[in-house]
Amino acid sequence: MEPLIHIIYVSTAKIVISEKVLHALIQKSRINNALRDVTGLLLSSEGEFFQVLEGEQSVVERLFEKIKLDPRHSNVILIIKEPIAKRDFEYLNMELAESTAQERSLST
Repeated sequence: MEPLIHIIYVSTAKIVISEKVLHALIQKSRINNALRDVTGLLLSSEGEFFQVLEGEQSVVERLFEKIKLDPRHSNVILIIKEPIAKRDFEYLNMELAESTAQERSLST
């Protein structure tokens, strides 16, 4: 087994993604991630994304390269890429958390 890594990045949607389309993408990602043994978390807020991907190094790196080339994304910025001893999201093959500007303003 290869070493585990996580990649954490942010990106912006190039187009407006409806809630229905976003949930369909998440369902597809869950299936694909389960097949690749990738776990993680996606935070979404009004077209902005923060994602953590965990798994074997080559698998996660290939997935991140694919994300960077996805025409639906812009401003893909790598925040962290590092080895990990264990997964933080072991039981989440792609959990989605969403927030709105109103919810964010309530927390400040």
